[in-house]
Amino acid sequence: METTLFYLLRVSIAATILYLFFKFILSKRTFHAINRIVVLFMVVMTLVLPLFTVTLPIISFFQPKVETATSQLTVEQVLALLKAGGYFNNSTMESTPVTEIPWIKILGVIYLIGFTLALLRFAISFIRMSRIIRLTQKVRLDDNSLLCISDKKVSPFSWMKYIVLSKDDFTDESKDIIRHEQAHVAFGHSYDLLFLDLYSLVFWFNPFAWLLRLELQTIHEYQADEKVLAEGANAKNYHLSLIRQCVGEYKFALANNFEYNNLHKRIRMTMKTKSSSRQKWLYGTIGLSVMLCIVVLSFNGLKATASNHKEMIESNISNTTDSTKLIKETVKFTPPVIKTNKTTVKGNVKSTHKTDSTKIKQETVKFTPPVIKTNKTTAKSNVKSTYKTDSTKIKQETVKFTPPVIKTN
Repeated sequence: METTLFYLLRVSIAATILYLFFKFILSKRTFHAINRIVVLFMVVMTLVLPLFTVTLPIISFFQPKVETATSQLTVEQVLALLKAGGYFNNSTMESTPVTEIPWIKILGVIYLIGFTLALLRFAISFIRMSRIIRLTQKVRLDDNSLLCISDKKVSPFSWMKYIVLSKDDFTDESKDIIRHEQAHVAFGHSYDLLFLDLYSLVFWFNPFAWLLRLELQTIHEYQADEKVLAEGANAKNYHLSLIRQCVGEYKFALANNFEYNNLHKRIRMTMKTKSSSRQKWLYGTIGLSVMLCIVVLSFNGLKATASNHKEMIESNISNTTDSTKLIKETVKFTPPVIKTNKTTVKGNVKSTHKTDSTKIKQETVKFTPPVIKTNKTTAKSNVKSTYKTDSTKIKQETVKFTPPVIKTN
């Protein structure tokens, strides 16, 4: 699910860039056949480009500088931490539950709900359209298309080889309408719409997916209008037919409707002067839009795959410090060395130190035996010794003394 959501995000970014490029640079040209191919090409590119990335040169200006500070804690600081409440108590930290919001699951559920609703809308429209076509009287035309005359008041539309027309609209003045729908059948526009319907079904959350479909449907209408006028239809009468057919109870998003929302744009396009062939060089800039998509999708934040995206985020967090949270750290330190003045004693000295909130466990301190220097003939009052001189050996002597008293702070 995580990989799928990340791919959907990359496709949405590519669709945004390519749509804006087409809308502001190419959509106003009268090369309708080329525009149709360009839109279909862009839709395919939005699906393919997110699968690939390139390695961009590292620019230091965009690289954030992370400063890491290392510090060594003294014994006093360690005692202060212990006094503050025991941050190094592993049992306390492990017993504290950390609640995390499962964003991936939540986004996955939202996407599936939207996809289900979009699929339901698609299915309902397809079933209604199929039912109307099935209940009509069919007549085969010269181009092998089927003219379906319906008793219901429907707006003229075409789907695959079927041309649906209301019984009330089937008059001598409906020749231009039939020609228009025959143009849709001849160009195979239904296949384009089916592809874009499936595309917008998967990417229902992306408005630019629906806008790409709208642009393609507009181009279809431009192509059909251009073909009807090229066959000798009167432009004024044809425009009146467009206006009169802006009625109908049943309209289907899957089909090519004769009545269309961009009626004003269609009339203006039929009256517009044809674009000069010199302007075709603008279509060479499509490669720039594709390159722009590749560069944007290759940024570090969008370059990682979903499998290692989480690891990348965790590594970035581990390298930065947060001013609102304390990071768990294990501090190792060596115990302090206790020094005694002049004399030390061999033995086991046990001491217990108490602080306000914590206790330091009893420690065993080992001392090396003191070395007592005496004169040849004298010693302290509590030391008894006998010295014998011998040219070859010195006998071992037993020295008795009282242990010194060590005072601790």
